[in-house]
Amino acid sequence: MKIVNILLSILILLLSAAAATFSYFLFEKRSQFVTGWAKMASTINESAAALDKGSGTKLAEKLTKQTMAHENYDKLDSLLPELPKLSKQIIIERDALADALTRISSAIRMKNRIPGDRLCNLNTYNAAKNDVVSGVNDVVNRRDRTYNNVISAVRSAVGAQIDRNKLLAGDASALNPMKNEVSKIRSRSAYYERSLNEIARNFRVRNGRFTDQNYAKEIAKIKSAITVYQRNNTKLASDLNKAKRDIASRDRTIASLRGNIKKLTGDVADRDSQIVSFQRAFGLPASGSGATPWLPGSVESRRKLEGKVVSVNNKYGYIAINIGKYTVVEQNIGNRTIEINPNVEPGMPLLITRKSGSSSDFISRVLIAQVGETSSIANIPTDAKNIKVGDTVTIAIDEKPVQDAAPAAKTAKRK
Repeated sequence: MKIVNILLSILILLLSAAAATFSYFLFEKRSQFVTGWAKMASTINESAAALDKGSGTKLAEKLTKQTMAHENYDKLDSLLPELPKLSKQIIIERDALADALTRISSAIRMKNRIPGDRLCNLNTYNAAKNDVVSGVNDVVNRRDRTYNNVISAVRSAVGAQIDRNKLLAGDASALNPMKNEVSKIRSRSAYYERSLNEIARNFRVRNGRFTDQNYAKEIAKIKSAITVYQRNNTKLASDLNKAKRDIASRDRTIASLRGNIKKLTGDVADRDSQIVSFQRAFGLPASGSGATPWLPGSVESRRKLEGKVVSVNNKYGYIAINIGKYTVVEQNIGNRTIEINPNVEPGMPLLITRKSGSSSDFISRVLIAQVGETSSIANIPTDAKNIKVGDTVTIAIDEKPVQDAAPAAKTAKRK
């Protein structure tokens, strides 16, 4: 019995020692558990605070160290679900933001489009975000340069001022000053074109439309015509000045001639007195009696002139007439006969007639081509009748000499 009691006592002693040892280890584990619980609560609180920052939520105020202490473990089921809920919501917002930045990178036509996974990945998010920001900055800078260039170009080209703020705001009225100036320019351009066309017509220049491709050529044609006009005008002005000088010279000559005429008038009076004396001496009729001597080349002298066809050359188409520059006609004045030269000249029209009994038949009309001392040559017209030697030739008194008859005669003679 004693041995059993000793064994039981030893066993109890061993169990007590084991219990003491297990109690120590249990206390140590409890202490570690409490410390770890406190760290977990602190971490959850810090995480909630980090999620709350800028999110508009106040989860950290609920998940405090005190509310999550190990003494309140029974309340964790009502507190902890809000943390993953907020995390999921933030992930959704993160993905939406990443998608928005991806869309922005596409909208601004970045060379390297930013995929959404780079913006969601914590390791690549910052670099991807910087790429998008840099791309947006480039677009803004290009836009600002473009607007500045547009404003500067419009101001330089048409003198219009554009409100930059309106232009940046997309206000359509920002371009109204440019539109107004362009409208004025187009109106001026249309007016200039009408004026240039009128100038071209005045200077008899054939011009086309003033397009962007040919306006310089058309203006050059008008300038050339104006230059010619100015040159001609200068010549006309010079000719006019010369004519004025000639007129002045002729006026002086006329004035001198008038003086001479006055002097000669006196001489004529003296000569008239002498002529009266001579008329009386030679038995001539007195002046004013109607017997006035014909003048050389007068109608009366030419009316009396009569010649004959002395040669006909049908081969070369001409005839020879026995009247020339020294041929004269006779005029009877009183008991005297004087000789008058009718002044036969090239281009003078002649009538060819042929006597037939007591009358004369018209044969042809010809023009004197060449005049010699006592004879002349005339071309035979293509429609003339058969001209013969001996036909009568008289001057067509009512017709004026033709100036180009002589050259025509030379041409006929060369055939």
